Amino acid sequence: MKNKYAKIPILLLLIIPFTNGCQKEELMMSESKISEQISYTWTKQFTPAETQVTWQFKDGNIYIRHNENITSQGTYSVDCSLTKAKVRIEGFTGGHDFMNLTWQIIDLDNKILVVTDLDKGTQNYEFIRKD
Repeated sequence: MKNKYAKIPILLLLIIPFTNGCQKEELMMSESKISEQISYTWTKQFTPAETQVTWQFKDGNIYIRHNENITSQGTYSVDCSLTKAKVRIEGFTGGHDFMNLTWQIIDLDNKILVVTDLDKGTQNYEFIRKD
């Protein structure tokens, strides 16, 4: 009887990280599904009223626009694991070097996109899809 209860803490240690460590939106999503959902123009929230910043994901390229003018561009690729959906962004220069990171997708649906950088977790961006 004693051995039966000794296994419970071990099971909890194996189960808890998977239930608390990820958002439900990320679980079991394929790279093609993420690529399909992200391939739009997204308006960045919480920017000054006189400046509209958008990120456009299209055909493996990402374009940063300020008031409809492209200010920088790079490339992106999607990577999915069991618990995380990530977007790797590369190729930005000229003041947008901070974009060259792997970003974790925190939330993604047909209306919103929320990302955070995986390196330090200090940059968080929220977007609303622009149709």
